[in-house]
Amino acid sequence: MAAKEEQHVFAADISGPSIFGDEVKRIRIVSNNEGYGRAPAPTVEVEQHLTIAADGRVWFSGYHYGENYGGLERGRINNFGIGKQAAAHILSATGKYFSNDHVIIDALDCGLWEMDIINGQGGVYHFTGSLCADLVVDGIDLSDLIRDTLCMQDLFVFDGNTKPDRVDRIVIDYHRDMKNNLVNEQSNEVICGYAEQLIIDRAANTLELIQNTGSGRTVARKYTLEKEVAGFLDALDADDLFDETPDVTDTPDETKKYRISIDFQKQPQLVLTGTYEKQGLPENWADFIEKILSLIHEYSRSEILDPAVYNKIKRRPSEYIYCSVSFNDGGSVYYYRTEDERIDAGDQVIVPVGPDNVERIAVVKKIDYYEAGKVPLSLEKTKRIIRKWTGEEG
Repeated sequence: MAAKEEQHVFAADISGPSIFGDEVKRIRIVSNNEGYGRAPAPTVEVEQHLTIAADGRVWFSGYHYGENYGGLERGRINNFGIGKQAAAHILSATGKYFSNDHVIIDALDCGLWEMDIINGQGGVYHFTGSLCADLVVDGIDLSDLIRDTLCMQDLFVFDGNTKPDRVDRIVIDYHRDMKNNLVNEQSNEVICGYAEQLIIDRAANTLELIQNTGSGRTVARKYTLEKEVAGFLDALDADDLFDETPDVTDTPDETKKYRISIDFQKQPQLVLTGTYEKQGLPENWADFIEKILSLIHEYSRSEILDPAVYNKIKRRPSEYIYCSVSFNDGGSVYYYRTEDERIDAGDQVIVPVGPDNVERIAVVKKIDYYEAGKVPLSLEKTKRIIRKWTGEEG
């Protein structure tokens, strides 16, 4: 059998869309996380070997130093499958990145990665770089793509896994229970309960608020906001999100409890419980809730339920638009005409005032439509609005 062709290519010299001949069939990545400084503990994993094949098979081995530091010893082994489609996504993105011009970071204070890309003819293309590289193609970070697809968040891959953690999901459960004493000889108690659940989910791009008022009455509001939910979670400090809270004594007849569960990309789930009042909540709770309210405020309004929408009357072609405007709160109201149907009550407009038609800013208080024979002020005597004021004019 003929030996397979092997090509060692320094990554910074690579350009062109077809360097690998055809689609990538396999990648092998060796990531060594040793840098300058003290030697790691004998049990700390310092090197990882990862192979991903086009048929979906994955091979992983982790290495650490033994007790005598005589050389690397293999520790973890994990061989599994991810399916052809998932593997193709990784291989395609990797091939696309390394087929184009890119910059290789050469740092002295971190480890190294090496990778072989194998094509369909068995050609081997070799790449290397420092273990602090953010390799991004089409907006996707290759290290994150591999970690997420393989469900192995502790992989070194190309960046050493040193990026800050992120929040992926927050679930807040709230319960309020009240005890109503029935006045009788037995002094029986009835528990009246109310519950809410707030879910913010990166994967689903949703924010959901569920209210359970008891007796089978449940109200749920769900917002699907692709960019906004991810942006909200990205802005949170995953390493210092909420502080621990002290125990607080509830009132005898009412309890308000909460449970907050937070799922991260890397670290284990965090769960906080306590009494839902100022001293029993995390110190930055008010700021956190304000951010949520700001996120959904724009989408909480309903035009179906808005009287300003369903009470609005469209103008007939034969009608004239008369705007009642005021120059100060509580001041007199004056009629002006317009043909701009985009002007609404509450808008600021520029109007001519006095015999010299000095331009002034006024507020539209009311808009009415009139037939020519029913106008409140004759067409000839009614001045026209000059334009809507944008707030950007001097």
